[in-house]
Amino acid sequence: RTRLVPLQDLGEKLNDYEKATYWNFKASLHYALDDTAGAMAAYKNVLRQKDVPELMRLNTLYGIAQLAFATGDYAQSVKVMQKWLTLAPEVKPEAHILIAQAQYQLKQYARAEQATLDALKLARQKSLPPKESWLSLLRAAYYEQKDYLKSARVLEALVQRWPKPSYWMQLAGLYG
Repeated sequence: RTRLVPLQDLGEKLNDYEKATYWNFKASLHYALDDTAGAMAAYKNVLRQKDVPELMRLNTLYGIAQLAFATGDYAQSVKVMQKWLTLAPEVKPEAHILIAQAQYQLKQYARAEQATLDALKLARQKSLPPKESWLSLLRAAYYEQKDYLKSARVLEALVQRWPKPSYWMQLAGLYG
């Protein structure tokens, strides 16, 4: 049986990068074992190291935001993702969607709407097609704000791309 040597047993032999790599690996192990608290603690130790490559720091922040979301700490997820957005040299639409989903869970529907629109705009700029779940989130954000006209327009787009009976029924209900 293999055992991960505690970092303190290695003494001062490791530089910051090596320590960060150790903690990053430990975070992966905790995550694989469904120990989100352990993974979160290990990721925070990565960020405590001073001399860490920016990509590792960014990936760690993103991981923390995802773990916070997975554990229901939506406010923390939004906070960390907003910090990540200010540091990341390149952003994918999924980053905005993570924020939108967390804000939706916090019942911040207007903010969820804006973050989803940001994701859709970015996808368009990158010539990427929108995902069904993104449009569904936007529809729900509009609906929760009682903007039924915009909700219907999004449902029309959903029906065109993914003609599911549930979308037709929702659209018919909004038209009614």
